[in-house]
Order: sequence, then structure tokens, then C-alpha cells
Amino acid sequence: MNAIGWVATLLASGPALATNFSEAETLPVVLSGSFNAFVPTTTNGHVRSFNVGLGAQLSQFQRLSLRVAAGLDPALIPTGTKVDLPWAAMLEYQYRLGLAESVDGLLICAGGFTVGDGKESNTNLVLPYGRLGVGMQVLLMRNKDGGAISLAPQMSIMPGSTLADGPFSILAFHVGFDLSVVLP
Repeated sequence: MNAIGWVATLLASGPALATNFSEAETLPVVLSGSFNAFVPTTTNGHVRSFNVGLGAQLSQFQRLSLRVAAGLDPALIPTGTKVDLPWAAMLEYQYRLGLAESVDGLLICAGGFTVGDGKESNTNLVLPYGRLGVGMQVLLMRNKDGGAISLAPQMSIMPGSTLADGPFSILAFHVGFDLSVVLP
């Protein structure tokens, strides 16, 4: 079993947390996907991307997912290098604010890395990835077994860095829509 399969199995089959959310022996699995646009402040244009995720509903208000994202556009990074086929791998934590069941606020924190093929410069891109954001989760459907489908518009700020320019030398803004399915 590879590392992603091991972590996914661990997240999906770990012991339930002591909450009112569920008395189940395993945590509900969360499948998610999103379409996003990133607008770096130090370059011209934007990057469209999509991502898919696999995670676990830790409690009624907490969710942890492993996500893989792929850029649909070549990206021009702040160092001036054009990067073909950028992608990212990240661990994302979402916290629902608990304001209402059908429409609720979200706080989002994600971290990982971004990579890409720098064909023009013969240098590949490998950078840390971070994202802090807010969103609004809209419950589209819930069944009696605890499964649910939700849509969450999100917006975030993404501080980044290059080795040459130091911490927080890259800043991007993110908007996107996340579709999630919770499997009981």
C-alpha cells in the first residue's frame, strides 16, 4: 500500500472522536472536488485549477482532507519562469462555525507544496504552499444515515515564498467552489 493509501485508510478508519456527531466506530469519509482561480499579485493574469480530495469528517464541525490540485494554465511565477503543468499536494483543515445547519461559515487552512515543469529555464518549480481562507458551506442534501452533499464557495489568501526572495515574497488571492460528499 502506498503512502496516500495508508493515510487515507488511517483517516477513514480511525476511532470516532468523543462528540455528539456520531457514535460510529469509524469516521465518515469525505470525497471532495473544486474548481479554483488563483491571482498572483506579482505577475499578470490568473491560473485556473481543479483539485480532488479524500478525507475524514473528524466531528460535526471539523474536516481533514488530503488534496491534489492541477493547474489548467501554464503559470508565470514571480521569478519570471514560465511553468507548464503546475500541480500541488496539500493537507487541508476545515472548521464549520456552527451558525446554522443548511448554510454555515467555514474557516480553511491548508499547507503543502507546489511543483511544476520549468521547461524554459530547465529548472523545475518546487515551492511551499499555504492557504488561509473563509467560505460558506451550503448543505444541498442530507440523508438519514448521515451522508451529505454540500457546496462551498471559498476565498483565500495564499502567502508563498521563493528561495531567492525569502518568506512571503509571493502573494496570491484564491476564489473557488468546493463540492463535497460525506459518506457515512
